Amino acid sequence: MTNYSSEEGEAIYQEGQYRLSVNNTNYDLWSNRGVNYDNVKIEVDATKIAGPESNRFGIQCRYMDVNNYYFA
Repeated sequence: MTNYSSEEGEAIYQEGQYRLSVNNTNYDLWSNRGVNYDNVKIEVDATKIAGPESNRFGIQCRYMDVNNYYFA
């Protein structure tokens, strides 16, 4: 995965963890490796480090474009 950084936020590997930070209200940030997999099992340990309680996070699967993917 490639690190990403902009005014809106960043997606980076740091200290053995993948971290997403969002700087703008009502802004979604995600990462897409551009790799296709067949049948998979996904497990994630996620921790909110900071920010308001109304935030959300999750996993995207079968991403084709901004209108075609699953989010859990």
